[in-house]
Amino acid sequence: MSNQDNSTVPNSSSEQASRGGYDLIVIGAGVAGMASANKASAHGWRVAIVDSLPYGGTCALRGCDPKKSFDAEPKLSIALGS
Repeated sequence: MSNQDNSTVPNSSSEQASRGGYDLIVIGAGVAGMASANKASAHGWRVAIVDSLPYGGTCALRGCDPKKSFDAEPKLSIALGS
């Protein structure tokens, strides 16, 4: 996370508290969203994470496409009786 204009980065927690709001709002709590939020938070940014589902994202909670493919074939075979 590169920020050439340091005026947008809060200098202290008291500055954050007086200013209110967030420096970054992350949409999605998957791997990339959590990495972004953690990196910004480590640099003193106030971060909010918004997701309608639990933390983890699609791959961790519901399976990535490769996992779905490996799982779907046996289920299809069973359903078709083959």
